[in-house]
Amino acid sequence: MNYRILYFFHGSEAVVLAHALTKERRVPPPEIERAIRRRELFETNPEKHTYQGAHQ
Repeated sequence: MNYRILYFFHGSEAVVLAHALTKERRVPPPEIERAIRRRELFETNPEKHTYQGAHQ
């Protein structure tokens, strides 16, 4: 099975907006709207919407 990841680039970083969507012929409109809202939220405050995992 194939999966789809929705993302965009912020400078040199890839920002994931949605993941593990089952790959269909087209992305469902609600997923596109959700990704747009998440991008807007990220762009207003990147630090707040960035996961800072454990550094090794």
